[in-house]
Amino acid sequence: TSSTLYNSVLLANLEVTSRTNHCYVSSYVPVSRDATVSWGTLDFKFKNNRKYPIKIRAYCSNGIVKVDILGVKQDDDCEIVIESKVTASIKYSTQYEEDSSFENGKEKVIQNGVNGCVGEAYKVIKKDGKIISRTLISRDRYSSKPKIVAKGTKKTKENNSNNNSNNGRTSV
Repeated sequence: TSSTLYNSVLLANLEVTSRTNHCYVSSYVPVSRDATVSWGTLDFKFKNNRKYPIKIRAYCSNGIVKVDILGVKQDDDCEIVIESKVTASIKYSTQYEEDSSFENGKEKVIQNGVNGCVGEAYKVIKKDGKIISRTLISRDRYSSKPKIVAKGTKKTKENNSNNNSNNGRTSV
């Protein structure tokens, strides 16, 4: 909901006063076009910098959130386009965890890894189809999620007999 409102605010050319991106890349908006809120700590805030009051209409239907910002048309209104791009990729790491619930030497992926990235968003203002300005809105870093692999440590009779059969000696 906060990301949908954020995009509506950007497209209405309202002034964003406080916005924080999510920790991980969102699947439902382009990179650097998200906004997160967390009760008591992070908030998304904006200001109506237009001449007249605005009306915000938000609704949800069939799992889709929509936000409309309504207001009086002004002579200086322009077309607003938001561009976003990934500028760097952050490769995920692999972490191994010992797990005694399955056989020694076996591995099981517990969590797939997800790459993170650095992204940028720009506000492009157009008047009569011509670009008037292109301004960096934000540069955001999104963390990667590690791949987590469980490595079995459970001893079996076969493991023990293989380990004990040579008793540390080599046959010639």
